[in-house]
Amino acid sequence: MKTHWKIIAAMLTLATTAEAFAQSPGVERRTAIKEKLQEKLAEMDTNHDGNISRAEYMANAEARFHKLDLDNDGQISATERGEVKNKIQQWRKKASATEYQSYP
Repeated sequence: MKTHWKIIAAMLTLATTAEAFAQSPGVERRTAIKEKLQEKLAEMDTNHDGNISRAEYMANAEARFHKLDLDNDGQISATERGEVKNKIQQWRKKASATEYQSYP
């Protein structure tokens, strides 16, 4: 079950980036988002072989899970999901309409 949440967390991260790419109006912004996605994928490839292994993917998912598990109890509660959602909304309000910025 814990692995299931880790995979969901990683997929949400990639889906959020893909969603932003699909909704962005400007070519420069789409290009910046695409580049940021490529950076994130390159970060996952820790042995730099051009592929993302299951172990590399799961390590990234584990790190993302820990970012979402605010109280470090090994679970992501509805409260934590709400807090993360609020942080993302606040970040989006601050982000420039013309310049892509990555959520931390």
